[in-house]
Amino acid sequence: MRILQIYTNDKPFKRVKFNEGFNVVLARVFDPTDFKSNTHNLGKTLLVEVINFMCLKSIDKNHFLKSNRKFQDYVFFIEILLNDGRCVTIKRSVLKNTKISLKVHEERYLDLSSEEDWDYVDLSLNAKVPEKNPKIILEKLFDFDVLENVSYRATLNYFFRTQDDYSDVFKLAKFQGAHLGWKPALYRMLGFDDEIMVAKYEKAHEEKKLQELKVESSKYISVDPKKQDRIRGALEQAYDQYEVVEAKIDSFSFYEENTSVDRDLVKVYDSKITETSAALYRLQHDCELLEKSTAESPDVDIHSLERLYNEANVYFPEQLRKDYSELVEFNKALMTERKLYVDQQIERVKNQIIKVEEHLRVIDGQRSELVGKIKNHDSYKVFKEYQDESLKISQEINLLKMEMENIDVVKQFDRKISEVKDNINDLAGQLEEQVNKSSSVFKNIRKLFSQYARLILDETAEMWLEPNTNGNVDFKCSVTGDSDEDSGSGPGHSYKKMLCACFDISIVQNYIKKSFYRSIYHDGVLESMDNRIKLTHINWMKKLCRETGMQYIITLIEHDAPLDENGKFPFTDEEIVLELDDRPDGTGKLFEFSFT
Repeated sequence: MRILQIYTNDKPFKRVKFNEGFNVVLARVFDPTDFKSNTHNLGKTLLVEVINFMCLKSIDKNHFLKSNRKFQDYVFFIEILLNDGRCVTIKRSVLKNTKISLKVHEERYLDLSSEEDWDYVDLSLNAKVPEKNPKIILEKLFDFDVLENVSYRATLNYFFRTQDDYSDVFKLAKFQGAHLGWKPALYRMLGFDDEIMVAKYEKAHEEKKLQELKVESSKYISVDPKKQDRIRGALEQAYDQYEVVEAKIDSFSFYEENTSVDRDLVKVYDSKITETSAALYRLQHDCELLEKSTAESPDVDIHSLERLYNEANVYFPEQLRKDYSELVEFNKALMTERKLYVDQQIERVKNQIIKVEEHLRVIDGQRSELVGKIKNHDSYKVFKEYQDESLKISQEINLLKMEMENIDVVKQFDRKISEVKDNINDLAGQLEEQVNKSSSVFKNIRKLFSQYARLILDETAEMWLEPNTNGNVDFKCSVTGDSDEDSGSGPGHSYKKMLCACFDISIVQNYIKKSFYRSIYHDGVLESMDNRIKLTHINWMKKLCRETGMQYIITLIEHDAPLDENGKFPFTDEEIVLELDDRPDGTGKLFEFSFT
């Protein structure tokens, strides 16, 4: 996969036709006496941004193409040379940037700005149907046999680095989320099977969610699992006391001659009152919990709590990535929706409480009417005491049973968390064993990386994998002197940029005979480097391009470009595919005008 050209629909933009091998984007100083001019704002970095956009990067309102109205009528075209020798041209406008058109053709460097016959027209960027999704179609056209089932966009920035991508050799600027979003793909690119790594990250995520759910549940379940046997004993005593009181009630008789009340009928009403009182107690308890939940701080995501309960048994991780501000708004919306739902639940429970209280008053009145007929009030007083004691014990039993159930819930969490932790430890052991065995691909990439670093930097560079304290894999590299002691070069930004370049080149070189990226774009990688290093890097890359078919695009500022022994640039005019300059009218810039 190599970039052949990029152009627009006759809008101000410097059309760029790339060589299939070595390419230079050169920024020149038009007026050396104008010290206010800045060669860093001419468009050499914007060019890689446009290429990324044309490789179907999703953009938001903050992207420079969307934030400036000057670009709203732009339609861009990029022609890509596929690894099978065919070409594909991608058409994408700024105004309707989610609509993509594609055309496959044999001839190279075609101008399709007026083309009407496209193979795929206005495909939705995020189409659910694979046959209509341009990313999936482009994936099939690229036909990469490296990192199968991993989107080409997951690794694209390793080979089209901007200035923001040089701070870390392995972690690109766009990798701001969880390690699961980028480490497995990198691990596979280094020749390892990422199945164990993915499983471990998923289990770690599952443990985190279970721990969060346990913490959230503790706000509603205030019980110490260590007291389970104590509560069990109290429950057994309560049952014994209940049986004693019930036995007294069952054996109780009214001996007065004028009593016409059927004792069994009184017991029926007493039983109804007991059951209704217990139901009322549960409803009041539920209402209290619901009202307590609405008083919690808004940072508690109750909707997430409900979702996590569903995940407790089987977890299906989501890898959706959202802009942080959008995520906050989304959570606020969830909280609002949840509060509305809880308020409705409170209203429903309170209505039930009203009905139950009314029913309780009715049956209590009926019972009082029957008992009023009992002549011997002293007998009834004793009987009533038994009934009250029975109700009190019954309520105590219900409360103890609830505590036992809550302990079971907590213990279920603990058992599940313990089980997941055991799985994580097992996977961590497997992962470490896998790293120790290494892979032939990684060994070759590491060898190439060290060779390039030695050739270009004249330093010994190392690259290795290392298990961290969480049992995951960290990707490491450093520059050392001949004595294997740290030379101090590693932490420097300039050397780190060269290590990034060496890594990218090693990956492409390793897979050059397979169907994968064959193009590398390094923006400003040689800035602030020693002239010898610049010359060595450029001459080596020109040699690699000739011998392997690799395409290399490098951006340079004229005063920062190296000179050979004859005082000339180490590249030809044909290799300079784009010249940018600082003319006051802006016509020397990529878009031929200035904008902010």
